[in-house]
Amino acid sequence: MRLQSNKNFITALILFLLTLSSVTTGIFDVGIVWDEPNAHFLGSERVIEWIGKVTNRLVQGDWKSLLDDRLLQTYWPPSTKESQSVFGTNDHPPLSRYLSTLTWFLFHGLLDDFSAYRLSSALLFSLVVSSLFLKITKEINFHSGLFSALSLIAMPRVFGHAHIAATDMPMLAFWWFSILVFHKSLHEPKWRYCFAILLGLACLVKFTGLLIPLGLILYTVFTKDLRVLKLLKPTLLISPLVLWLLNPTWWRNPINVFYENFLKLFITRSDFSPIPGYYLGHTYAFDLPWHQAIVLTFITVPTGILLLSLLGISTQARSLLRPKLTSLFLWQIIWYYIVMVLPFTPNHDGVRLFLPVFPFIACLAGIGFEKTASWIHTNIILKNKIKLSLQFLYSGLGTIVLLPCLINLAVIHPYYLEWYNGLIGGVSGAHKAGFETTYWLDTLSKDVRNDLNLLPDNAKIDPYPNSDFYYEFLQNRGLLKKSFNFKPDKADYIILMPRQGMFEDWTWNLYKNGKPIYQATIENVPLFMIYQIR
Repeated sequence: MRLQSNKNFITALILFLLTLSSVTTGIFDVGIVWDEPNAHFLGSERVIEWIGKVTNRLVQGDWKSLLDDRLLQTYWPPSTKESQSVFGTNDHPPLSRYLSTLTWFLFHGLLDDFSAYRLSSALLFSLVVSSLFLKITKEINFHSGLFSALSLIAMPRVFGHAHIAATDMPMLAFWWFSILVFHKSLHEPKWRYCFAILLGLACLVKFTGLLIPLGLILYTVFTKDLRVLKLLKPTLLISPLVLWLLNPTWWRNPINVFYENFLKLFITRSDFSPIPGYYLGHTYAFDLPWHQAIVLTFITVPTGILLLSLLGISTQARSLLRPKLTSLFLWQIIWYYIVMVLPFTPNHDGVRLFLPVFPFIACLAGIGFEKTASWIHTNIILKNKIKLSLQFLYSGLGTIVLLPCLINLAVIHPYYLEWYNGLIGGVSGAHKAGFETTYWLDTLSKDVRNDLNLLPDNAKIDPYPNSDFYYEFLQNRGLLKKSFNFKPDKADYIILMPRQGMFEDWTWNLYKNGKPIYQATIENVPLFMIYQIR
């Protein structure tokens, strides 16, 4: 038993290090995304600045500085409609910025600033992978645990988000950690307090964390798992306290700010920040068709993993009314897709907003993997008296399913967020079917930036989609030539990134009929184009 535990721990450690190294190796190659400059890089720098000012005052005995209204309004202003529309630094609670600040502080001497900030997401993803392996190994067996963990790594969209300092990988991680510890706390009472803390931290990432308790209520109602009631008291006491203590924006007037600048803003965001999306050849101003999240899941999870996860779901569906781990996982998936089909739920940005479902899909793929291997062993190998060990069968089946997926990661690098699976015909098939090519400016990758910098000094460039702070940020940080003029009256060049949901008539015309002097492509689908106008 102890030997098995050591084997599992060593494997989990190897998975952690393998995942971390595979992400960090190319972490700077992925383009700086739309949300990173203001909301996360500059936001983390403001956290550092605020900590420095408050610390200096506390050393001098000025404890009132913690609640100094001027400092709080300067560094922790409540989110508003105006700040949301310009991607301000405080549109979400600060946990993701705290984590980026921490990894920058620890590693900026070894890595460039951007990689140091982004390392927070890489570390969280690596922890999710290793903990997922340990959980499924304990519940099923070693091979299923290993397959589940590798399946999560092999999902290009998920793997891509591990390279980015934003709220999405932290939300995936803390949703997963919360459910993991929730299940453990049902059996071991001392873990209830850990669950309450993790739930508070999940809510401290962004509004999505508030959905976790509602999903757990569904699980409790349908499974009649009354052990959950013992978690109520610590959760109701500790989770809100964690959310309040670690969010200076809420220190002075938590109830009013929570409602006006957090809850109300989310449910009314279609009124003031309607981010359009392009889906099946049509542009939608905000609310996409109800099936969008489900369809995107089917065409962005690698086909082999998807099929095994569907098998895992079908074999475990009868457990939905029983209090067990698989029903807990199934209810997470069901609840999240229920949320995604609601009319006021944002559906933009590909799979980004429902990223937390993918660890549970990976777990169910591990169950499907085990069922498939067992069926082959019983009905083919043993019946036909083939001399093939079960160990070899696990290895062979895992290799057949996962090797093409891992090769995909190398081929698509660094355009992970643009990947589509074989069911839709890959990137080119998705393009023909009318799915959005890109959405987050990540196709302005390291190599593309280097090529863009080959344009003449003082070039007048009109980028589309445009974001004033984005290109100014890249120039100020030395990633693009400072001599470039990105706000010209008359442009020499136009940059076009195919976020089709934001296209206008002239943009579509340029995209379909123009002849770029430069383009980055995957499967002959353009991801970034430069057109010379004069």
